[in-house]
Amino acid sequence: DVETAWFFMHTLFEHIWHGRFIYRDQNNLLTKSLWLENALHDLLEQKIKAFQALIESLASNQWLTLAPDQRPMLAHSLTLVINYWMSFAYVRQPREALEPASQATAVLDGVQHALALLSAHLTPTGRAHWQAILATYPST
Repeated sequence: DVETAWFFMHTLFEHIWHGRFIYRDQNNLLTKSLWLENALHDLLEQKIKAFQALIESLASNQWLTLAPDQRPMLAHSLTLVINYWMSFAYVRQPREALEPASQATAVLDGVQHALALLSAHLTPTGRAHWQAILATYPST
């Protein structure tokens, strides 16, 4: 359900936060290490597959109304937001975004933006559930 999707994304963002030094400037790091290039490519593919499974589960359980041919693009979009959120946050606030004091805001903002991609495709019941989850977040 939507709560499971939220928990999955929140947990994923927490893990990304702990490796934020990698996510801040991935392109630069990739030019310096073939091993890292391959590892990050594999990780990205695993994230896409995980989001595809999440989307299919939401659809099969009647939480999502997205047509089957549109689901891969949503999985890629979610992966894009998840994977580059820390870089985006860093560019917006380079002196603050990746500091330990900013962890809660960075994680919550990232989860909210990723889930916003899903919310446009939720059933009315799913959207109401999503709004209830969103209401538990502090305003940022």
